Amino acid sequence: VCMEVVLDDSKRFHFRDPMRLKTRLVIPGGPLLQIFQDFFKSRVTAGETFNFMQGLFLHRDYVKLNKFVAWKGTHLDAFPNQLTPMEENLYLVDGGFSINSAFPLVLQPERDVDVILSFNYSWEAPFEVLQLTQKYCKEREIPFPEIILNKEDVENPKECYMFIDAENARAPIVLHFPLVNDTFYKYKAPGKERESEEEIAFGDFAVEGKDSPYRTLNFTFEPHEFDRLVELNCYNVLNNKETIWEALNLALNRRKLKNDNNRSRRRLKE
Repeated sequence: VCMEVVLDDSKRFHFRDPMRLKTRLVIPGGPLLQIFQDFFKSRVTAGETFNFMQGLFLHRDYVKLNKFVAWKGTHLDAFPNQLTPMEENLYLVDGGFSINSAFPLVLQPERDVDVILSFNYSWEAPFEVLQLTQKYCKEREIPFPEIILNKEDVENPKECYMFIDAENARAPIVLHFPLVNDTFYKYKAPGKERESEEEIAFGDFAVEGKDSPYRTLNFTFEPHEFDRLVELNCYNVLNNKETIWEALNLALNRRKLKNDNNRSRRRLKE
């Protein structure tokens, strides 16, 4: 199998304009080579769909916007076939591989969100999604509270955490609920202890561990396992209703402050 490649780096122009693609003339070596290329270049996690933007060209200065972040040493338009308008198909990857939650969608400035209830059920890293979101927001200059944790929080998470940026009312209040059986094993409802053997057995279970029915690769549950999980999550929310009320009251006060500031800015412009 042979393939002839003629390469023109055009480094002088590429340095001034990173969106200028390098020029390549490729003479394919045959179907066998194409099979190998497809195998090593494709991703099994990508979904192929029609490119509805085919033929549309992005503005040449889009990379200067703070909402568009290119990783260090990379520029999507500096490499062929990564961000070009001539591809017939798009290869989309689940956004969960980056941040396994919908924070980026909710945090768009147009939504102007006051409170976010975050339910994250990762065993090994119950706060990872918050830390990744904080990094994501910092890179894009999006207001988001700082995620401060101690060793105890990481090793033995509580039922609910509230994160607030006290100095910036534009940052949403985040209530985060890890999946833990912290007090549910003892109480069938907030303030009501379990009494009968059946009630005690229902609450006495671990949500994590190699023998847990709730492990990632187990896709089916027995009815009582499903009921336990639903009741646990319901209990954890109800058991922290005071924290939720506190967050909502604080959000109302911050909303009033934001509205007052917006009215002041409009008057200054007038």
